[in-house]
Amino acid sequence: MLVLCACGSVKGQGLLVSGPSCVSAGATYMYTVSGHWDSSSTVKVCVTGGTLIDSGGACAGGSGILSFVRVVWDSSGITSGSLAVTTSLGDTTIAVNIAQPLSSGVMDSLTANQTLDTATTPATLTCPSATGGGCSIAYQYQWQLSYDNVIWQNLSGATSAQLPFSWPLSQTSYYRRVTINTVSNAFGYSNVAMLFVNTTQ
Repeated sequence: MLVLCACGSVKGQGLLVSGPSCVSAGATYMYTVSGHWDSSSTVKVCVTGGTLIDSGGACAGGSGILSFVRVVWDSSGITSGSLAVTTSLGDTTIAVNIAQPLSSGVMDSLTANQTLDTATTPATLTCPSATGGGCSIAYQYQWQLSYDNVIWQNLSGATSAQLPFSWPLSQTSYYRRVTINTVSNAFGYSNVAMLFVNTTQ
């Protein structure tokens, strides 16, 4: 999985915490904690919206120095979390945006399965807007056509969210919508619509 994220750091009183502030749900990320430690220094890290891999819980440390943590961020649909670091040098928090996986949308079932004759123009294929795929969103759509539901080709000029038809079809055809988030390069496919053409009439 390709993960593009914004990374940041927070400094304070000799304390430096660094790691990504934009993450993908379900992926694991490392955050580092450094400072001017001595023998009495302590570091505790707590996370909301995720789980610390090494402790298996929401918090780790508290006695001694903790130089890094690994976090897997929640994939249940929440969009924000935080990493709170409490140390003998001071406290700080990193706010985190959690990007859910890209969902390209599911076509309306009434239009995704149409039975037609060779003189009937299909109804418009309707598909809701895509969601997820990054902390910054800029979607681009491309409709694709297949005659066997295996080999797909882009439909020229079919780059709108919906796919209208202005002509009848001569054979059974399959359609799907590809969504690309041009910021993160995440992409995904809608479900497949089957437009069955009865050529025996």
